[in-house]
Formats: sequence, structure tokens, C-alpha cells
Amino acid sequence: MSNVLTVNHLTKTFVKDGKQIIAVNDVSFTVGEQEILGIVGESGSGKSTVASILMGLESMDSGEVLLETMDISHVKGRVRRNTYSHIQMVFQDAVGSFDPRKTIGQSIESAISKLRDLSKEERSILVIETLRDVGLPATYIKKYPHELSGGECQRAALARAIAVNPKILICDEASSALDVLVQARIVDILLHLREVHEMSIIFITHDLPLVSSLTDRILIMNDGVVVESGPTKSVMTNPKSEYTTELLRSVI
Repeated sequence: MSNVLTVNHLTKTFVKDGKQIIAVNDVSFTVGEQEILGIVGESGSGKSTVASILMGLESMDSGEVLLETMDISHVKGRVRRNTYSHIQMVFQDAVGSFDPRKTIGQSIESAISKLRDLSKEERSILVIETLRDVGLPATYIKKYPHELSGGECQRAALARAIAVNPKILICDEASSALDVLVQARIVDILLHLREVHEMSIIFITHDLPLVSSLTDRILIMNDGVVVESGPTKSVMTNPKSEYTTELLRSVI
């Protein structure tokens, strides 16, 4: 299995109140084709900073990010635009990620028009298809974000992300604000999307039980460092680091 994404020695430092805070410290990992990688850690572990760097929302101090064989660490302009048609992100605050003045259909079509060269008719068809992919009927194209439940809005955010046909989908705490039953539904949808769209997924969370039901491999982060990584079942049943052991004890 070849790698869709390779991250080498990623480092990011912030300055707060005159003090340097190392948010990400020499983080390296890969994501294979159609693999689901979980990045797990408590608040402040650096996991969301990694996601922001991968999306180009934050700059890195040092390191390298390869999309397949292309170095995307410092791409700009049209190349950057083309790059991020291949990497999409779904955020925790799904409602807040939508323009409240636009319908769900308009928001999804707007994302498509920016990143894919399709006709108006093709975009309209794709909007409906992607909504159906996440279990929402075509009538939702006319709804506004505030008219949807939290779970429905998260599904709509997934539809918007997959509509541009990404190679990698990043979910940053995308289910943490949802109840257990809705979380389970989102997990089922992600597994379905992985197969149908042949994409890889990075699932970022603090929820170990949830990540164990979805991912193939996991990275455990603490204070900006990867303290453990490996196949999900192996890490969950036979953790090597004391920090991972403590995380597991906290959810038993």
C-alpha cells in the first residue's frame, strides 16, 4: 500500500505572553491509500495544530508534507488551490462552518465551483448525489444551516467536503459535540465514504472508544509529541507508553 500523505519532522512554535510554546515537536507519520488514521490526544496535545498545518491554515516552522510524491509544504497561488482540492477538512462546529445566508445546496455548489471544473448542471447533480451519500434527501439543498440538527449539519459538512473528490479527508473533532447514537451514525457514514470515494481519512479526537471503532492505525499525542503509534487494535490492547495506558484507564 503506497502512501497518500507523508509528514516528516513537523514542528510548530507559538509565542504567548512573551513565552515560546512548542505546539508540535518533530511529528512524523504516513497515511496509506484508503487508510483511516486516528490522531488522539487531550486538549493542548497538538493534534488540531497538525490538522491546521496540513490544511495550510497554519504555517510550519520546519518539516515536510508530501501529498503522494509532491512537496506541498510551501505551495502558493494556483498550485495551492489545486492542492487543496485533494485535502478537505470537516470541523467540530459544523453549523459555524457554513455561511448562514446560503442554503446547504448553495454552500456545497460554491465549494465545487471553486475546486472542480464542472458545468452548472453537473454541479447541481453532484450536490444531490453527495447529500444522498451522507444519508440526506435532496430536499435539504433548500434548507439553511440553522434548520438542521447537529448531526444533519455534520453530514452536510461531509457532503461539501467529499463533493470536491478529495484524496484525504481530515475530521477534526467532527463528532465530539454529538450524542452517542449520532456519533455511531457518523462512523458508519465515514466507513461508507472511504469505500465509495476510495479516500483516506485522518480522524482527530480525544475519544479513544470512538477511534477504536473506526481507525486502522492511531497516533497518541501529548504536549506536541507522538508518544505512541501503531495498529489500533495493538495500541488499544497492548499500549507501550505510560501516557496511553493512563488514557485507556480513564475510559474504562
